[in-house]
Amino acid sequence: MRTFQKIILALLSCLSLTRAATLDSSFPAIIEKGFTEYDRSGAVMAINAWERGGALENDTRASGKLRAFKDATDALGTYRSAEKILTKPIGKNSQIVYAAMNFKRGALYIRFWLYRTDTDWVIQNFTFSPRPEAIMPWLAVEGETPAHEE
Repeated sequence: MRTFQKIILALLSCLSLTRAATLDSSFPAIIEKGFTEYDRSGAVMAINAWERGGALENDTRASGKLRAFKDATDALGTYRSAEKILTKPIGKNSQIVYAAMNFKRGALYIRFWLYRTDTDWVIQNFTFSPRPEAIMPWLAVEGETPAHEE
């Protein structure tokens, strides 16, 4: 009987993990548009897509962000895919989406701040880094190894 309970618990755990993954599997349209544009036409078009309609649209610092993004993606080689890592709601009209762009030589991690307008989600800001802990600070704490364990 005890083995049967363990099997049932294991199956329930698997089902809940699968369900969670499928419920949060798609990007908001504005983010997806940028990844599609990147795949088709490169960094400039991705940034243009992400800026559209939000606070970044008329940002005077956009050219610096574009250069940094292009340099970071160029260094990683051929683009392969994008995947959502986590979405964190911030109230009813805001959320943060954490994502990874996968390339031949590594990943670029991105944090998008989104705001819901009357019609759709727009990007208020985004940051990126090849270091996941720079975008998701909790990973730095989780990944630390005490000196005596190295």
